Amino acid sequence: MPRRASRACVISGCGVLAVDGTLRCANHAQSRAPDVARPSARQRGYDYRWERLRRMKLNEQPLCADPFNVHSAAGEVVLATDVHHVDTVRDGHAVLTTMDRLQSLCHSCHSRVTVGETTKRREAGGVV
Repeated sequence: MPRRASRACVISGCGVLAVDGTLRCANHAQSRAPDVARPSARQRGYDYRWERLRRMKLNEQPLCADPFNVHSAAGEVVLATDVHHVDTVRDGHAVLTTMDRLQSLCHSCHSRVTVGETTKRREAGGVV
C-alpha cells in the first residue's frame, strides 16, 4: 500500500517534516505529551454541584457576556457554552461561588479570558 506523503509540522514556523502519520515533527511530538500530574476534573472540584451551578448560570444568562466586545462590534448575538469563574481558581480546584461571581461566555471568549489570566499568573510567578 502506498505511503502518505509527509507533511510539514503543524507548529507555526517549524517547517520540519512530521513524523510518519502524525502532525508534528520529532522535536514537537513530545510537546503534546499528556500532563499526567494534573488531577481529573472531578478531583479539581468540577462535580455534580458545579454542573448544577453551571446549568443554572447558562439558563439565567444564555448569551455570551462578550468581555472583549467582539460580538457586539460584529453585530452578533452568540450563545454561551462555558461558565467562567470571576474569582480565580485556587490551587487547581474549582471555586463554588455565587451566581454573580460567574460569567456566561462562548468558548472563544472563555479561551481568551483563560489564556490572559494564565499568562498574568505565570508572569507574576504564581501557580498556573
